[in-house]
Amino acid sequence: MTTFTTEDRIKAYQGSKWIGSYNGDEYTVLAVWNPNEEHDPWIKYVNQEDKEFTCRLEAFLTRFSRLPD
Repeated sequence: MTTFTTEDRIKAYQGSKWIGSYNGDEYTVLAVWNPNEEHDPWIKYVNQEDKEFTCRLEAFLTRFSRLPD
C-alpha cells in the first residue's frame, strides 16, 4: 500500500484545475502551504482572468471539484 505524506498531497494540488460548484468557473491552483508551521493548509488559486484568491484548503475542497488532468 502506498502512503502519501502531507507534503506529497500538497505538491499534488499545484497546477491542478478545478471548477466552482456555485458558478462553474474554472480555477488553477498556484500553491498550497502551511502558514507558521501549523497543520491547517492554505491554498492560492487563480481564475481564468488571473485574479488571485486564497483560503483554507479545507474550505476550498468543499466549494470546488477537481477536473481530470
